[in-house]
Amino acid sequence: RSSKNKMNKDRSHRLNALGFVWDPYADQWEEGFSALAKFHKREGHSKVPSDHLEAGYRLGTWVSNIRQEKIISSSDQLARLNALGFVWDVLAQKWEDGFSSLVKFNQREGHLKVPYSQLEDGYPLGTWVGIQRTSKAKLSEERLRRLNALGFIWVVSIDQWEEGFSSLLKFKQREGHLKVPDAHLENGYPLGSWVRNQRTRKSGLTEEKLDRLNDIGFVWD
Repeated sequence: RSSKNKMNKDRSHRLNALGFVWDPYADQWEEGFSALAKFHKREGHSKVPSDHLEAGYRLGTWVSNIRQEKIISSSDQLARLNALGFVWDVLAQKWEDGFSSLVKFNQREGHLKVPYSQLEDGYPLGTWVGIQRTSKAKLSEERLRRLNALGFIWVVSIDQWEEGFSSLLKFKQREGHLKVPDAHLENGYPLGSWVRNQRTRKSGLTEEKLDRLNDIGFVWD
């Protein structure tokens, strides 16, 4: 290898005929890329688990090394990796996976009231939603913008109150009064319980909520 440039053509030709490996690093890179290409063809993506073995080859380790050490010697290698959708930033990809699952949930259900235990095609969407709420102050402006554009629910208690108030309005429009039976369900929503809670927690309600309830003639006693 070290004397390749000084070697006569006959010897060089005979070595090449055997498939001599002149650059072991390039050969190792090709072995890893070949394993990644097989994984991508089978799975449809390049999100390789860190401990994954591809036909015995430690592909997960190879992918991690590519990210950490950026073992890329040419723009051609970079282009080939990107063509397979290589995941350079794992944390960013995990956030995108969560957002994509949230979009699917919203398209199917028509709302973003995600149960804490919700699994979306096996993805723990409920947990992801909870993490976005607790880490809101640390989210980038771009991520905040995308979540807000989708109508993300940041404060669950506020959304729950609005759901109850909306159900109360529907009841009044239909019945013409606000004498809600204690056990009444409004399209499955426990409106009777919600009304009772407003009465018992009256002192803790904000002025805005009190005004809105009073404006529609809420029955306090």
